[in-house]
Amino acid sequence: MSDRTKVAFLLVEDSAIDVEVFERAIRRHEIQRTVHVRENAVDALSLLRTHSQAGSSERFIVFLDLNMPAASGHDLLAEIRNDPQLCNSIVFVLTSSDLESDVRKAYEKNVAGYFTKDRIDDLMRTIKPFSESVLPPPFSGYR
Repeated sequence: MSDRTKVAFLLVEDSAIDVEVFERAIRRHEIQRTVHVRENAVDALSLLRTHSQAGSSERFIVFLDLNMPAASGHDLLAEIRNDPQLCNSIVFVLTSSDLESDVRKAYEKNVAGYFTKDRIDDLMRTIKPFSESVLPPPFSGYR
């Protein structure tokens, strides 16, 4: 991993209001990261795969809503974990659901953390030092 590796955020969220809440929290906590937003699982997966195939120096910390139309966050998480190039991606769940079944299912897919949207400031206090210090995993097959 070189000094050229950049850590960016990928927020997978279909609600414009929740996107704004996330972006305001980033600014409020003075987190200096590029934020890419995708409204659905298909577009998010496309972005991740495009970056991995291109050998991009940009790595993502993914923030994933579970409740989305068409493909759910659980579906996207399964796709990420089953993709040999993306399986080591850092994924945090950021959702309104506090159902035990959702929490269990997410952790079974090795999420880095599970936060409900009403705890956005707790997430930001956690992610700020993490994103400033973490050495993200390389894409599989990337040299």
